[in-house]
Amino acid sequence: MDTEYETSRIERAKRDLYRTDDAKEAARKTELTPTDIDVANNWQDTTIVTERNVKKNTGIKILNALVVLAVLTALGSGGYLMYQIFDPSSKPSDKNILVSFDVPVGVTPGIPADIVVRVSNQNRFALEYANLTMVYPQGTRYVNDPNKDLRDEKKMLGNIKAGEVAEFRTKAIFLGEENTEKELRATLEFRFSNVNSTFKKEEVRPMHLLASPINLTVDTLKEINSGQEVTLNLNALSNTVIPLRDVLVKVEYPLGFTYQDADPKPSFGNNIWRIGQMDPASKFRLKIKGVIVGEDTQEKVFKTSIGAGQDQTDRDVNTVYAKMLSAITLQRPFIGIALLMNGKSAGEAT
Repeated sequence: MDTEYETSRIERAKRDLYRTDDAKEAARKTELTPTDIDVANNWQDTTIVTERNVKKNTGIKILNALVVLAVLTALGSGGYLMYQIFDPSSKPSDKNILVSFDVPVGVTPGIPADIVVRVSNQNRFALEYANLTMVYPQGTRYVNDPNKDLRDEKKMLGNIKAGEVAEFRTKAIFLGEENTEKELRATLEFRFSNVNSTFKKEEVRPMHLLASPINLTVDTLKEINSGQEVTLNLNALSNTVIPLRDVLVKVEYPLGFTYQDADPKPSFGNNIWRIGQMDPASKFRLKIKGVIVGEDTQEKVFKTSIGAGQDQTDRDVNTVYAKMLSAITLQRPFIGIALLMNGKSAGEAT
């Protein structure tokens, strides 16, 4: 006896046997699902994904990531190495230490001037035992004692940390000739931390003197006959608010000048006068007489200077406050006399 499954198969076979070709094709298309049609139409564009392909793609991605990471690591290491080599702050250097001044560009003689010196440590290392020495120009005086010369000043700055700025503040009185420059010199001695060697850093700052502490004038004739007496009138006026000590006047005579007299009398030789102390607004007058000879149209120059000596025993001007040049031109006499004998010059005759 046939089963139900076998009976159904026999029935389907009979229907297919008597079905036309068109009916068979329609039945076949009806049995195909949309998914089967899509797979058939797109067979060549379909990629079959297997477990082997997935593992292969994952390995390539990991390898690429490792290569990129290695390149970045190499670039970072090279950059750090170059930075360590060329970084100016990686090693201690005196070039990374700046010494700067804060002082007036122009100073008035006798008036105290403020001075500020700054030391900037731009290293990554601290400075140890930092000592600052200020060297002042000739003619500088203490503010608290204007009669005392200020030659140098020392300041212990101690340790200066990395990136730190140390300051030194002081005051001084500057004396000198008008329209001249004075130099301030700062010298820093120090050691770097963990380094036994001692280093030096030096900086110089010029200052312009706006006026002279003494106004000097010299009056004399502009033209004179050879062999005629000449008089020089010298006037000095103190131009400061502080007393000036050890003041000297020096007159350098030209060749052909013969000194005769002076009022007051010279202190040393015939051309140096010691005034001593000149108080504010005090005056000094000097008159010198002598005879000058020379060739016709020749120019004779007197050089006069006034300033301070190093001490009370000094016989020369050490710090110049003012200078003057006085020129005299020799001319022919307005009237000339000549003695002739028999039409010829007699020269000296009895």
